[in-house]
Amino acid sequence: MKFSDSVQRLGYPILLVTGVTLAFWLLRGTLTLANITMLYIPVAMPQKVFTFGQCYDWIKVVFPKLQIDMWTDLSSRKAEHLLPYGAIYFGGGNTYYLLNHIRKTRFDKQLKKYFRSGGKIYGG
Repeated sequence: MKFSDSVQRLGYPILLVTGVTLAFWLLRGTLTLANITMLYIPVAMPQKVFTFGQCYDWIKVVFPKLQIDMWTDLSSRKAEHLLPYGAIYFGGGNTYYLLNHIRKTRFDKQLKKYFRSGGKIYGG
């Protein structure tokens, strides 16, 4: 199964961009995330490559003016836990692992609710 097919099966579009592209859009004013808290989810990154702490340090450099929270455990998260966030940013890494993890933890259901309520979802 191709990645695009997997995303399509989730039932909603996801904007996939790199952190650098997202930062560029923010700087140009094409995208506004001012005065929001962004949720950063780096679970796709193999911990042999970078630790979650290193991932968090990186995202804070890319978006120095944003308040950023990080989640690494999606198993007990509910849609209402996502409501305080103006955007969700999935860090890069192993896309197939990420999709499997999201499905296995049933976090895909929570993402759908968040997206349908107007939430913004980005990925690296």
